[in-house]
Amino acid sequence: MTNPENPMNEQVNKFDINSQDISDIAKTKDLEIDPKTKIFTVPVEIAGAQEMAEKIEIDGRDFTKKPEFHVTIIGSGKAKEFKKAIQANPDLEAEINTIIKSLDWQYVLKPEKFHLTQDKEIVRQLSKQEKKDRHAKGLEEVDSLKEIVHRESVIQLVEMPAFQSFYDRLREKGLDLGEVPPIHITLYTHGDASGIALNSKEDFEGVNPRKIE
Repeated sequence: MTNPENPMNEQVNKFDINSQDISDIAKTKDLEIDPKTKIFTVPVEIAGAQEMAEKIEIDGRDFTKKPEFHVTIIGSGKAKEFKKAIQANPDLEAEINTIIKSLDWQYVLKPEKFHLTQDKEIVRQLSKQEKKDRHAKGLEEVDSLKEIVHRESVIQLVEMPAFQSFYDRLREKGLDLGEVPPIHITLYTHGDASGIALNSKEDFEGVNPRKIE
């Protein structure tokens, strides 16, 4: 696989098909920061989503369609920074939810789709049974193990002006989450149903993006 040249710097292609104004959806879904995880996502509707294949094959591997589609505005990684900021300023969450409701979260799906691959080291907590099995085998007693998790996904790029506006407003509140990451929805996954987190353009370039039709 080879990276396409500057895929994130291409001119935005505006088109009518699959375009969706979600101002009404935003009201019914009552968009806000998840009070527990501090993650924030915006639901996305795709015209003809019900007709999309439940499974597709890429390079001989099966990919499963996501049960729902969304753009992640604050993912688990950046939510950690948000939690720290809330601890320092308990009123911040309510202020940010007010900002969320003031923005127009309309979007346009861009035609670009990419196949991503990632091998990521994670720390997995062992279950009680796994600890017993290790003890019975005379292995070192540990609470967790490092593992390499292989993930693949198919994403579609999205134009969503409010994303940048939201980050700018957060910065005014003293919460700098860095650059706006590649705005996208995950369509299909292989290996890990959660997909691949993209927190920056560097993250995108590091997961072997391959443009697909």
